[in-house]
Amino acid sequence: MLKLNGLFKKSTGPHVVILMYHRIAQPISDVWDTAVSPQNFEQHLQHLQKLGNVVPLSLITDSIYAGQLNGNNIAITFDDGYTDNFTIARPLLEQYGLPATFFITAGNHKNIKEYWWDDLERTILFTERLPQRFLMSISNEEVDFDIKNEVDLTPKIRARHCGWHASVQPPPTQRALLYYHLWSKLKLLSYDEQYLILNKIKKWAKVDIEKNNENKIMSVDELKQLSENNLFTIGAHTATHAALGHHGPDLQKSELTENIDFLQQITDYKIDLVAYPYGSYNGNTLMLAYELGLLGGFTTEAEPIQQSISPFKIGRFQVKDMNGSRFQRQLASWRH
Repeated sequence: MLKLNGLFKKSTGPHVVILMYHRIAQPISDVWDTAVSPQNFEQHLQHLQKLGNVVPLSLITDSIYAGQLNGNNIAITFDDGYTDNFTIARPLLEQYGLPATFFITAGNHKNIKEYWWDDLERTILFTERLPQRFLMSISNEEVDFDIKNEVDLTPKIRARHCGWHASVQPPPTQRALLYYHLWSKLKLLSYDEQYLILNKIKKWAKVDIEKNNENKIMSVDELKQLSENNLFTIGAHTATHAALGHHGPDLQKSELTENIDFLQQITDYKIDLVAYPYGSYNGNTLMLAYELGLLGGFTTEAEPIQQSISPFKIGRFQVKDMNGSRFQRQLASWRH
């Protein structure tokens, strides 16, 4: 078996902080705290520019291998490849001269225009009228759920959904509870299974299958333009945003290789960094990343980077929507 021991040396020393953004937008709801308003994002960049220590992500991975981490360094990353990364984040990053890495979900034969979780959120939380009873088999489990008196989306229910933050709050309504249960189920499935179930859910809800423009994903042309700017780097994020740690090695390998090949065709350079969707990975994932010639793998674990870190288990801090003053205090706490 291939040994990776040489990559995981134990040591003490400085640490760096890697920031993880997803969207620069103001959607009607932000269940998973992934959106930062353009105004707040610009304030973040203003503070980061003053600090003067934002570096390309590749410099950090290179420093890990060289054993020469600079504890003052900060890197900016984005996950998923929403089109607002191109239309809003890109020009602001260019204005302030700050580098960033964009981890992109894309594959050759997939035509993902909107992620399943956005579609599911809109269907369950914001459809004006739903059937009272949900009954469907998902992953060999019968999901039988009664939304009770929430068939109609009242202003009060809508407001609760708009203010819900699922990572820190329990579901505030029956609809939200159903959404969370379905989200937890679909997250672990393959792409084909996810969209098969999602279309059944939309048929149950009697809503149009058409995609929503608010949650668009970057086009190939936008991605190509982004990759041509020397400030920016493109990284892998699997072909279909698969939760890698919940799948076997064959599916993991196809998710990574298809994604890498597709991105290399568009960018015309080697893709050597990967972020694991949902932060989900296992031993097979780490081995595959190494075997495929990747140089760094990034999680969603909120940890500062120390010299002893594995280059395939590098943590990042998710940046939530906050103004410049709060961001400054939050960043200071992450760095110490």
